[in-house]
Amino acid sequence: MNVKLFTKYERYQIGTDAISLPARFSRIDLSKLVNETLELEKHIPFDFVINGTLLRTSLSEYMSENGLSTENTVEVEYVPIIGKPEEKSSEDLPDWVSGIANSGSVYAVGCYDGSVHVYNQDDTLLTKKEVHKRPIKGIDCQIVNSVPIVTSVSLDNSVRIMKVVDNALADVATCKGHKSHVMCCKLNPQNGLVVSGAWNGSILVWNTQPEEGATDVEPVHSLLESEEAITGLDWWEGNVVSGGWDHVIRVWDLETEGMLQDMVGRGGGV
Repeated sequence: MNVKLFTKYERYQIGTDAISLPARFSRIDLSKLVNETLELEKHIPFDFVINGTLLRTSLSEYMSENGLSTENTVEVEYVPIIGKPEEKSSEDLPDWVSGIANSGSVYAVGCYDGSVHVYNQDDTLLTKKEVHKRPIKGIDCQIVNSVPIVTSVSLDNSVRIMKVVDNALADVATCKGHKSHVMCCKLNPQNGLVVSGAWNGSILVWNTQPEEGATDVEPVHSLLESEEAITGLDWWEGNVVSGGWDHVIRVWDLETEGMLQDMVGRGGGV
């Protein structure tokens, strides 16, 4: 029967022409054929898909079960089978992990004991620090002006801003303005701002690069409170996007500190 093998993976492409194959061929036979055609040094198992269905029988059985004629050319997509993930490294932390954020050069981990741990991309611990007196609920890590900035928020109602310098966490500012547990935060590497959301629905925006010598800073923007806890934040074209337990996603304009749009969900909290 005539089969046209194709793949979306450029490095595994073998051509676009239809070839004649025995109808008895199964996945294993087809996988062996692709490997031999590509002359791969290390065997890579492939899966084969016909009309959105994984091939788990011979070609002839598939054609018969689906009422297809073996006289027609069949298009068969092949994809490499993803192997079982292997553990690269592991480390025991002092308490529950509440958040992980990756800047591309380092990544930060926040724990329920209030500590922040920073690792490089080789999973080597660079530094750790006791940052909050109560559990951390959210953490973010981004490159701002070529420097890794880490922000963390906690049940102690505070937002902490730090920077990674010489493999150590240096304090930048402690942000106190929320009157309730702070649940989440999100950095914007483009404008150097970080937004935080709290259990009482308050949303505050802070500058990650305050005036030199300033340790306790005030928010640069205060957005109107929602009726329920804020549990998710992001940035979109310089605007703040929030979501929470009131089932509403809101887009906020910083200049006016007003809401641009709200989108009401049907189910539970965002």
